[in-house]
Amino acid sequence: MAQVITEDELFKYVIPREDVEMDVLGNMRAFLTDVPVNIFKDEYYILYKVISLGLEYKMEVTLDHLEQIVLSNLDDLLKDEKVTLYKDGEESYTENERANLIQQYVSSTYQMLEEYDIEDESPKRALRFNVKLYVTEWAKEEYARGLVAQDNIVREGKKYNGKLFKGVQDAYAYAQKKYDLIRSLVEGDVERLSDVIDTSEDTAEDIERKMKEDNYEIVASTGVEEWDRHYPLSIGELIVIQGGSGAGKSRQGVNICHSAATEFKKNALILSLEQKASRIWPMVIAKQTTRVGESESEWVSDKSYIRGDLDEHQKMIVNVAVDDLLTNDEYGKIRIEGVNLRAEDVRSYLDKVWDDGFHFDVVMLDYIGILDTSGGMRYEQLTEVVNQFKAECKTFKGQGFLGVLPNQLTNKAEEALAKGDYDLSGTGGSETSYLKRGADYVYTIEQTEEMKKVNKMRWIVEKVRLGDPVVSKLDVLAYQGQCLYTSDELEEYEEDELY
Repeated sequence: MAQVITEDELFKYVIPREDVEMDVLGNMRAFLTDVPVNIFKDEYYILYKVISLGLEYKMEVTLDHLEQIVLSNLDDLLKDEKVTLYKDGEESYTENERANLIQQYVSSTYQMLEEYDIEDESPKRALRFNVKLYVTEWAKEEYARGLVAQDNIVREGKKYNGKLFKGVQDAYAYAQKKYDLIRSLVEGDVERLSDVIDTSEDTAEDIERKMKEDNYEIVASTGVEEWDRHYPLSIGELIVIQGGSGAGKSRQGVNICHSAATEFKKNALILSLEQKASRIWPMVIAKQTTRVGESESEWVSDKSYIRGDLDEHQKMIVNVAVDDLLTNDEYGKIRIEGVNLRAEDVRSYLDKVWDDGFHFDVVMLDYIGILDTSGGMRYEQLTEVVNQFKAECKTFKGQGFLGVLPNQLTNKAEEALAKGDYDLSGTGGSETSYLKRGADYVYTIEQTEEMKKVNKMRWIVEKVRLGDPVVSKLDVLAYQGQCLYTSDELEEYEEDELY
């Protein structure tokens, strides 16, 4: 049975009391640690700000302190959107009248808190328990309000903190920020909220230090020089690889994960919702044979490995590839899981893998359209997964990861691609347009039958993180059976020969 915790049950522990012996400064510190952002309104919003200031100066907040601080900041409080006291009621007040009423109300709230009983053996433990209950209920209400706000932003536009949010892109940005806030408080992951540059507080040295601490770390490559030079793949980013059925989306995801392990000594997690781990592993080993084989003739294809139709020399190459991948100290690790996940379980599954001891730098989710959903809200649930996955790329466990999402094109988009209609080719994707909006990079695979015969492929660059693509199409040499992709030029082939 849910227990409703009010703000009073939190703030009474951070007010100094003559009749109760407790570590008020310790309680203030615990409170602000568990609730590192001001989620309150009106009188409690003001109390939170005053307590934050008190802790900054390592000073308990008495009633006199409270009244002095409120008086000194009345102009700002009257304009603050979080302070609605005596603002929109039946009676109208002048600014001076409202200022006096706010002062009186906050002071009376403080005096009321002083009268509350505190009989806990450990006030700090009781406070933290109450905070957990309060934040849980707050998160449910905030999530519901967030859905309404998103709808308002899309349909009519809405102002938040003086800024107008309007349209689908702004709704997505709002949802992502809201998700970060809710998840961080519910899970106590305050690292999510530590990325702040504030010119009202930070010095130039502070900002320089924070810029140096920014975790921009390249952790993988595609092997295609033109792509890797212009669009290096970093922790905190999300790349979407689009294509039709059998186009090689999974193989290209495996290619990125393999490069993370063998070229950057990073750990890669592959979650396959479509295939067993035993079907993904041959792709990894086929790619590894291109590293250990002395020539192209020693490369082994994933299909040959799966079917077992290898000659003795190929078996030897596979054994060398497996041994090198498993024992080479210069490599990171690769974990492959064939799983059946529900949309709401993606984050918890990442937690499970991490808690098992596999700390990943790259996550491939193959692919989002196969996630199980419940009820008739599939679009909304998959949209939420995309929002969450993108947020986790930036903040998971305080470090983030590179996200790789293979994505199935719709039949309509596939047909458009076959006809060379590039404007429509990128409009597909598994059931949610938010996938493309949330991604930092998106490219679509194009490969006609004629191109397959000569190991050619074209990547249509749909989106890049900053600005317009340097190149809109990349010609690629594609060894699909080995998950190997390199730069190539198609100049020697006439366009009408390839299509």
